[in-house]
Amino acid sequence: MSKLHDLHELGQSTWLNYMRRSFVRSGEMRSLVADGIQGITASAATFQRAILASSDYDEAIRQAVKAGLPARGIQEALQADDVQHAADRLRPTYEATDATDGFVSFELDPAALRDPHAAVARARHFLAAIDRDNVMVEVPATPGGLQAITILTGDGVSINATHIFSAAQYERVADAYLTGLASYVETHSVWRKMPTAVASISLSAIDNAVDAYLRAHGRPEWQGKAALAQARLLYHRFHQIFASRADPRWGRLTRHDARPLRPKWTRLLPRSFAYADTFYLDALIAPDTVLTFSRPTLLAFLDHGLTVQTLTDDPAESQAFLQRLAALGLDLDALADDLQETYMAASERQFQRINDAVKQKRDDLESDWRRLERRLGRAEATVDNALEDLCDDRILFRIWSGDHTVWSPRPAGITDRLGWLHVADLMQDQAPAVRAFAEEVVRDGLECGLVIGMDGAGLLPALFHQTFGRPSRPDYAPHPFLDLTMLDRADPQAIQDVMARLDVRRTLFLVASKAGDMGATLSTFETIWNWAVETLGAEGAGKQFVAVTNPGSPLAATANRLGFRRLFLDDPRIAERYAALSFFGLVPAALVGVDLDRLLAQATAMATNAETCRHPLIRDNLAAQLGATLGTLAKEGRDRMTLIIPPALQPFARWIEHLVAAGTGGRIRPAVGEPPLAPGDAGADRLFVQLRLADEASQDATVAALVAAGQPAVILRLRDRYDLGGQFFLWQMATAVAGHLLEVNPFGGGAQPAAS
Repeated sequence: MSKLHDLHELGQSTWLNYMRRSFVRSGEMRSLVADGIQGITASAATFQRAILASSDYDEAIRQAVKAGLPARGIQEALQADDVQHAADRLRPTYEATDATDGFVSFELDPAALRDPHAAVARARHFLAAIDRDNVMVEVPATPGGLQAITILTGDGVSINATHIFSAAQYERVADAYLTGLASYVETHSVWRKMPTAVASISLSAIDNAVDAYLRAHGRPEWQGKAALAQARLLYHRFHQIFASRADPRWGRLTRHDARPLRPKWTRLLPRSFAYADTFYLDALIAPDTVLTFSRPTLLAFLDHGLTVQTLTDDPAESQAFLQRLAALGLDLDALADDLQETYMAASERQFQRINDAVKQKRDDLESDWRRLERRLGRAEATVDNALEDLCDDRILFRIWSGDHTVWSPRPAGITDRLGWLHVADLMQDQAPAVRAFAEEVVRDGLECGLVIGMDGAGLLPALFHQTFGRPSRPDYAPHPFLDLTMLDRADPQAIQDVMARLDVRRTLFLVASKAGDMGATLSTFETIWNWAVETLGAEGAGKQFVAVTNPGSPLAATANRLGFRRLFLDDPRIAERYAALSFFGLVPAALVGVDLDRLLAQATAMATNAETCRHPLIRDNLAAQLGATLGTLAKEGRDRMTLIIPPALQPFARWIEHLVAAGTGGRIRPAVGEPPLAPGDAGADRLFVQLRLADEASQDATVAALVAAGQPAVILRLRDRYDLGGQFFLWQMATAVAGHLLEVNPFGGGAQPAAS
């Protein structure tokens, strides 16, 4: 019995928002169902990433191309097959719960859901192709969607009403559902089962929007309360409509075993790192509701979540709070409608990305394009054996599960250092706010940025600045973003040089530190702050300072006390060298003009690739391959990793150097910036790693000569600079895997980079 079964005893259903082919067919889904997962919602984002970045669907796409199917037809065939197999695995749950749970909920192309008649036709077509009872069609709670819900419910179709952001929107769905149920009863003299329906309410999305409004209107103490207030009010209305039988329609329908429209809580991972990861989960436990776990929230719940009822049917306090928000000028109904439209548009873009992923994978298969190629010679078999061991010991699965026993030594607190595994997903929701902040400071006339941070804190800002910012562009090209300067030494002369060079009136000051000891950073900041105050005054200076730090840090307290323009609270479970894809890396990235959406899309795709941990799929896991190569060859004495990188990516090489050297405790010694080695000059301690940009062939001959001379090499292919998003995650996971093989804690203090 797991903690999920404890929730079932309370009348709480437990579903998972995750599905891909290897998950369904490898046995992982079967294990989670045995542990208490009672339903699956098919994630369009996971589906797209698995198509693009893994081999899950490669053979099916090859066969579909041979059959002459267009990209859209391939997409539908893949989706239908996944839903069928997942529904079959959930069939026992469906029967055991009398069709209350055991469903696979799938999303149709949102572009077809704007028109209710097109939506109904699309759903009927797809349901006929799937041919399973225990499936749900996801229909958005838009005006057109409400009409479709009524028609499809009248057909006996089970519905997951989505894109709900308020109790008022839930009530409109309930009305449409009841009308459809009445039609079903009236028009079907014989039916096997009444349809089932849930209403998906997005929690963190509500707070993400409301909290921004509260910060702007001077009420930060009210943050993190709006979503739960809406949830409590919605749960109360659920009871009023369905439990008390106050609605005459419901009273009549109960005689036909009608099922209520259960609230289904979704997006339960907080978007603010100031809140605990079970912040929403722990407050929403109640009978006749569905908790929708993501993989991170499931792990968090199993580790430290509550298993007692916490959600009550008392709306008084929640109503009072929502009235205070209205008095502050926040139109909650308009906000909910805006969120609904925003997320509908995002869903449409996501479905287009699925179609694009199918086309890209089709082209990659035809050209035999591979992102990673190993040329290890005699070491191939040794690395293959290491991959088999990783698989047998389920190392990748255990890393994703937060199992700190993967690494040795095992210091206290290592379980709190794995936030980097999921941060790219979280940052996708934060990217618009970070981008808006960068655009705002440029509109305000700021032209330069000074990054203040010690002990490597300037490494990421420098990387993004040199790779994507002004230095990467022709002098004549416009650059409507900031030029960054790094101040990463508490050196009086360096500080004076910066102050002499910058115009304080045109400079944004970014103070960044996640380290435990912030003494040097705060000391340097104080000097710069006093300089800014002399010219701008305390209030004016505050408008030009921004901080990125962990919740509760001295820097956070300083930013609040002095009235910084913005404070970004980062995930405290991520060390600085693993923080490229958190606020710590993405805030300076946005300031120099990086397209965060493109960067994060590559990162999340690589993370999806790195999830596989079973035979033979482990050979598709690029991070496992790279990590096994690094760790295995280092154990055999090839601990000098020589990076062969084009000039455009040299700043990234320095980041790799820092990550790998520190993350392996110096057991692997990266070499960056060495002159090209002749094959005869390379010793037996070498492993060569080439990062190859598309159309950048200048180093291919060097690598080929080294391989011909018996030197081992790994080639990593990048389509463009934005593939660095995936490379960040790839190298982080590979370092973690190499740390396991070398029996090193990759999150400890480690060693400084080896001299190049």
